[in-house]
Amino acid sequence: MIELVVVIVILAIVGGLALPRYFSLGQDARVVAVQHMAAVLSTASSQLHAKCGLTQGCPMTSGSYSLSHNGQTFAMWNGYVDAGDNGADAEIDKAIDYSGFTLVKSFFTHTFTKDGAPDPANCSAAYVEALSAGAAPTIRTVTSGC
Repeated sequence: MIELVVVIVILAIVGGLALPRYFSLGQDARVVAVQHMAAVLSTASSQLHAKCGLTQGCPMTSGSYSLSHNGQTFAMWNGYVDAGDNGADAEIDKAIDYSGFTLVKSFFTHTFTKDGAPDPANCSAAYVEALSAGAAPTIRTVTSGC
């Protein structure tokens, strides 16, 4: 009987140490997912910027342009893919797969919030379009609510 009590106590101690680490894995996974989304946004933006540079007439530093790429027409602004309210042309969200995230659009910004986060507003990656001539877009991550 004493042996059984000792085994139960040992299992309780091990469980008490292991469970908090196990539960924090979800938070770690969401943080990594947000960081990955930021990398995906950066890569898509860079690829379309490079395509703009190779396309005759696409302004690399200022102005707007409709760029054809992989069967879609992307709205470009200041040489980078747009995130504004442009109407018919595709924006940054059409260049990526954002499953597992919810897209929140606002003027000049596309914010991808992680689904299932305890505080989605603070678990996100945001693409802010190139707002001035010669500037690159900004990609921000917030992981305090993951």
